[in-house]
Amino acid sequence: MGSDRIDTWFLRLLRLRDFVDLSERWPSVSSSDVYERRLAEWMGTQRDAYRKGRLAADRAAALEDTPGWTWGLPAPLAKPARLAKPERKGWLSASEVKWRGAYDAVKAFVESHGRFPTAADWEARIRVPEGNRREGRTLASWIVTQQLNYQGSAAGKLSAERIAALEQLPGWKWAIHEPRTWEQSYARVKAFITIHGRLPKDKASRPVEQRLGRWVGQQRVAYMQGRPALTPVRIAALEALPEWFWAQTAGPVQREWEWCDAYESLALFLEANDRFPRGLEASQVELRLSAWVHRQREAYTRRGKTRLPADRIAALEALPGWKWWARRDR
Repeated sequence: MGSDRIDTWFLRLLRLRDFVDLSERWPSVSSSDVYERRLAEWMGTQRDAYRKGRLAADRAAALEDTPGWTWGLPAPLAKPARLAKPERKGWLSASEVKWRGAYDAVKAFVESHGRFPTAADWEARIRVPEGNRREGRTLASWIVTQQLNYQGSAAGKLSAERIAALEQLPGWKWAIHEPRTWEQSYARVKAFITIHGRLPKDKASRPVEQRLGRWVGQQRVAYMQGRPALTPVRIAALEALPEWFWAQTAGPVQREWEWCDAYESLALFLEANDRFPRGLEASQVELRLSAWVHRQREAYTRRGKTRLPADRIAALEALPGWKWWARRDR
């Protein structure tokens, strides 16, 4: 941990601002995404330090310069206004009312953005009612359903009136998957890295990330095989991505990044609380940090390949009050 290292606090602040700019909301501690949870936990740590008078004045000022920042719970960012339901003309079935409501929402999105919504659009996550299913579906999913119904791949084929209405939408196509250009896929990967701070994974739980992860893998294969389609310009563009690497798996690189991230979280916790995390505290953040500290002590005292490298030992011993043989905090 050399003295020429960039200030990780301000790096996290920049990541928080990028997340808010792209997602139009604050990160949530209940998110399934690890990167988003870490940002939300970091926000909470800053508020705790501020309330205890331990946050430096320049850091407090930098947070206050972030649009929408408050020292209490973050106020929700402005959400798209709910679209009015279509006016009833005569007696309409419940399914027809729902279909028209979704259609009007898609039409309004196209008029506003000049394109159709995709699963990656935060602003397109307007829920579409569907029977008793509370969660509904996104607009992008609703569009795919109409395309499947038209092709006869799902129950309930489209009526002539609905076909005509959909074909009136500018740019409407019945093909479900349109081929993307290399540049379009590259832009999606770049946006993903900006939001999540890492490359997409082909084995992720979300289909959108899976597709981006497969595209990343295809670029690596093309690079290793020297395919002419991957031109020097494209190679340079990929290498300009903040988290890019040509190996098929991150391996030690990814593990090193995760270790450094946990170490920085521990240092921030110490700065805010003047103590090490305890294993029986209610906070999930503190529980995870306590478990991580315990693993470092175990790795240090254990013989064999799992022993900590010298640079990690030095970094941990630089923390105020660090002890290798302390009992696990309770």
